[in-house]
Amino acid sequence: MKAKLIHFTKSDSHAFLLGNERFYKLSEYINSGKDLMGNISVTAAFNRDFERIKQEYKDELRPYLTDSRGTNIVCISDSTIHIERLVFPAYPLKSHNTYAHSSYSIDGRYTMLIDGGDYDTIHDDEVYLRHLAMLNGLKYEGILTD
Repeated sequence: MKAKLIHFTKSDSHAFLLGNERFYKLSEYINSGKDLMGNISVTAAFNRDFERIKQEYKDELRPYLTDSRGTNIVCISDSTIHIERLVFPAYPLKSHNTYAHSSYSIDGRYTMLIDGGDYDTIHDDEVYLRHLAMLNGLKYEGILTD
């Protein structure tokens, strides 16, 4: 599995709960990740989100609800309010010419906001991408550069 950086957002430091986000397009689809409770399916994460998102976005998420392949886009997000990096399944939000991600993480480790986070849980993007490849039975081949 190869990954290519396709979108980057840098958050205003005053934006609550939004961090710097890097969206990667993967050469293969993935449908498995890990969260606090263990294994999580990307399709299940999208289905959990569906009831909570605004009506205007539902049509764009709908194709991912029944696609057993999951997704080939992930978002690696850094919190701006404490030390935390999480990975989320993502999808194109064509109506806004950007990308959106699930609220359910598929990799990374939640840290305690009250403690300011934990530097020991932060890894390079390649570590998370390699882990997702492994969880999905794929060989990781790196991040493509143009």
